[in-house]
Amino acid sequence: MSPSAGPFNVTAATATYCFRITATATVGWESECAHMDTVRKFDIVISADCAATSRKLVKAATINGVAVQTSTSKVDFDGTQYGLLTVKRITNSFPTVPTNGGMYLCLALYQQASAKATCASPRALCRYGPSCVVQAISDDFACCPIGEVGY
Repeated sequence: MSPSAGPFNVTAATATYCFRITATATVGWESECAHMDTVRKFDIVISADCAATSRKLVKAATINGVAVQTSTSKVDFDGTQYGLLTVKRITNSFPTVPTNGGMYLCLALYQQASAKATCASPRALCRYGPSCVVQAISDDFACCPIGEVGY
């Protein structure tokens, strides 16, 4: 998989966050990830507080204009709580990564008028730096490259 490109179409009014991922390998040809052409799911590292909310964070998610499902969960890594925003079941619509342009993922975040509004922008959602950390997991779970997408 290639490094992520973007963000694109980031808007404050609708809290839309889009980026592109392609199947162009940037690792050595011997690496399993060099031959990755399927994506089962994307995991985006988010604030544990955002993952803990009972409200839905994503109003709509699409890949190349096709609606996809999302979910949130919390994970513990070395004693630190993180959240995950997962875009799942991608292979249901895209058995392989499209060779012409890759996958253009767009997330429309809810604009809540409550305390959870702190999760309504990429900057608040991905609070761990000037970017969101994204992991693509292959359909056979053999490869899971990680990249960053600015916001």
